[in-house]
Amino acid sequence: YGTVLFARNPTEPWRERFLYRHRAKTVCLLGSHPRWSDVLIALDLGLVSLFVLRNLAHTLVPNPVFKFDFIHVLQGKEVEALRRWDEIRRILGWEAQVALRLVPPTGNVAGDILRELRAGGHGTLVMGKRGLSRIKRLFLGSVSAAVLQRLDTQTLILID
Repeated sequence: YGTVLFARNPTEPWRERFLYRHRAKTVCLLGSHPRWSDVLIALDLGLVSLFVLRNLAHTLVPNPVFKFDFIHVLQGKEVEALRRWDEIRRILGWEAQVALRLVPPTGNVAGDILRELRAGGHGTLVMGKRGLSRIKRLFLGSVSAAVLQRLDTQTLILID
């Protein structure tokens, strides 16, 4: 399928539901933020993060127009997160200068990501989605769905 793009129209909420239901592709909800080329990439440092970064390496990263910031909301020990980041960079063949900023958790990962997005003035957010089953989403929630519901004018790129 490649990439599926949707423009945001507040009078058509079905687009957001449709965006979230697509699987095994890259789906994008286009926003109107003027700093669209300032990209925040939120990573969980699991297998999904590797897919997200591999996709970006083939699409956005080679374009010098884009500026990237990589973040991870800490869910465990800082040393473990940095070890996983080094492993992912090695797999991708990325240089050590590609920095990952660790964000202290507040208990709401979606809120932490949105706070970083807005504080940095980023116009685009890239993240992966794990594709939780409906029952797991019911009990655990979904970070990508929560972020999607609370975006303003930013563009969201979900890689599954």
